[in-house]
Amino acid sequence: MKKNAVMMIMAAVLLSMISSAFAENNKSVAGQTKAVKEVQGEISGIGKDYISIIYQKDDTAGVDYEIMLPMTPDMQLEHKTDLDNLKAGDVVRVQYEETTEQDDKGPKSSRKAQGITFVKSGVSE
Repeated sequence: MKKNAVMMIMAAVLLSMISSAFAENNKSVAGQTKAVKEVQGEISGIGKDYISIIYQKDDTAGVDYEIMLPMTPDMQLEHKTDLDNLKAGDVVRVQYEETTEQDDKGPKSSRKAQGITFVKSGVSE
């Protein structure tokens, strides 16, 4: 009888330790969301580790809406062999991952380009 009681106490302690370990892991990802998004537009600038895309133009207000996305070296490129073949004015579609973390100061987002698909060449002048 005492042996069963000791085993039950040990099982309860072990279960308690396991559940608290899982709770700690969940805290590190709680408040964080990841989403894969896509934007299409005209390249306004491109460097070795970033790409800027004008995704919307409001000609009446004279405003361009632009997004700058950091690129990683292992990023996928479709319909072109090298990033050097892309230039300002080309139309591309960029898939990116957006990570949003919630803290006491509010949401904080970061983005990373995962892939670029060449759509068409920019208009030559």
